[in-house]
Amino acid sequence: MVTRFGGIQRIKWLGRQSYAAPFLAPGQFPVRIAAGAQEDGVAARDLVVSPGDSMLLGGMLVLAKNPVKGVTIRQTRPESCVYDVQLDLGTHDCVVAEGCWSESHADAPGQRAQFHNAAEYDALYPDIPPPEALILCAPRPESGPLLEAALRPTTDIATRRAEQIGASATDFDPGSTGVETSTVSGSEIFWRIFLKKRPLA
Repeated sequence: MVTRFGGIQRIKWLGRQSYAAPFLAPGQFPVRIAAGAQEDGVAARDLVVSPGDSMLLGGMLVLAKNPVKGVTIRQTRPESCVYDVQLDLGTHDCVVAEGCWSESHADAPGQRAQFHNAAEYDALYPDIPPPEALILCAPRPESGPLLEAALRPTTDIATRRAEQIGASATDFDPGSTGVETSTVSGSEIFWRIFLKKRPLA
């Protein structure tokens, strides 16, 4: 698989989680990135990711939940079940998902145990100890000027899109959560790269 920083890498393991929609809090709803939300043609098609996953924007890792504004990037209440499939490359990196750079699994103390198939990894790699700390492939600002600079292009696109559709200030609030109350049909797939190249329902 082609990665942003490490060149061609093999997929070491796929971590899987699934959740029934009624047990998800609004902050855990999948994040839908609309086609063209980051720049012209990026994403190539609508992309759905976990709110805790990071996208590489302007050289910075940005949690998918940070640019949610309710126009081009929004959280949508799932109808039934959500599935989270994480790519483990052995080291943290970014891969292309619908033209966007999206992070691979970022291992940290206790992180892997959250996957429903964690025992599978332990059986495959019994001699690999758990990490002592989280090591990321790029900076991931939580707030401040670096985060604002990384988010500016997507915010500008959302503003223009809102103006094009005639959205009012209540429809597009740069500080809003962007959580929709409507549901999406079918199951949401968080990772749709080479393994899941199907349009969402």
